[in-house]
Amino acid sequence: MLRGLQRINQLRLKGSNMIERKEGELLRVEGIGNTSTYGNTNIRFAFASIVGDIRKQAMGFSTCRDHINDSMRAYVHGTGSVSVYNPATYPPIDLERLRLLIAKDCDNRKERYAFKEKMFSAKRVLNHYERLGGWEKPSVISTVRMDGGAAKNVWMITGPKQWVSYSQLMSMVTLIFRVAGNYGPIVFTDNASLEVWFQNLLAEYKINKGSGVFNLSSDLETYLSNSWEKFEMLATRYGEIFTQPPEEAFPKNGGFHSEGGINSLCTFQTRNKTLDDNMKRVWPDEQKKRKEKIKKVEIERDRNLKLATIEKTF
Repeated sequence: MLRGLQRINQLRLKGSNMIERKEGELLRVEGIGNTSTYGNTNIRFAFASIVGDIRKQAMGFSTCRDHINDSMRAYVHGTGSVSVYNPATYPPIDLERLRLLIAKDCDNRKERYAFKEKMFSAKRVLNHYERLGGWEKPSVISTVRMDGGAAKNVWMITGPKQWVSYSQLMSMVTLIFRVAGNYGPIVFTDNASLEVWFQNLLAEYKINKGSGVFNLSSDLETYLSNSWEKFEMLATRYGEIFTQPPEEAFPKNGGFHSEGGINSLCTFQTRNKTLDDNMKRVWPDEQKKRKEKIKKVEIERDRNLKLATIEKTF
């Protein structure tokens, strides 16, 4: 089934690298009627594809990150439909290049600018992991002008194919953008400072838990808490973990709505035995390396403190 879809979509997607824009012109995307599920005020996601010489919204916008997983599986197998995607009538989802639309209703220009800064910080996080993994064609983010549909304040992240090879990695992408959108911008200079940012956010959440300070607390209570330590490994050891073709990476039968996400991946509960086994095999080695890194940092910190104390005595 997948090979047939690929042959058809090669024709439908033909010319996907031929769209040109004039300098200063916004990237244009043709919207579709199904614009949103759930609340319009939250961050929403949708795939976009290039069909012929036109960029098209490929699924309905949704605030539910799992709808991205469901849409990918529906596309790969070409059967069934989910609330925001029907493979029989909607544009194909391009699994050779990440094209993700991000929309957010903003009340004024100041709010829009602040949200834009958060989105660009999330893009820099993706670039960081792409560099660690040695992936080609780093992600870029563009402001979008939607032709049709009701979505406003839209950006599109375009990135390497690794992100769309498994829904669990797409779930990592949407989690990073939602965390940045709600609690960012994410400020970091290297992997250590990025992980410190995650840790500080989670520590603040624990202190203020239940106070109403944090929106969408499940992102912090569960998803980010269970996954941030493994983000680096998912990039640097991508080839050892993600070893299946699409028709196996997206199982046709069985649970997938939640199992296709980053939390299930990082807790070894995807119900994809090959994927779970790969994670279980790689993580202990990576965990050992992480502990060694932390120990070196602590030794260096203690050394610097001792030197500073000695200098003060003279």
